[in-house]
Amino acid sequence: MTLPGMQVENMQMNLSLGGLRLNVLYIRSGTFFQSMPAHTHSGKSYGLHYIPAGRG
Repeated sequence: MTLPGMQVENMQMNLSLGGLRLNVLYIRSGTFFQSMPAHTHSGKSYGLHYIPAGRG
C-alpha cells in the first residue's frame, strides 16, 4: 500500500480518549528510507507513531 505524503501543521485539534485529553499539533506522513534516530520530547508531550505498513 502506498500512501501520499502529508504535512499538516498548526492544527490545534483536541481529542478525548477515555480520561485522556490529546492536543494534536501536527500530522505528517511519508516514507522513511532509514531508521528514525533516538529522540526525546518536552516534559509533557509525546509522539504517536502509526505505521500503516511494513515494520515499526
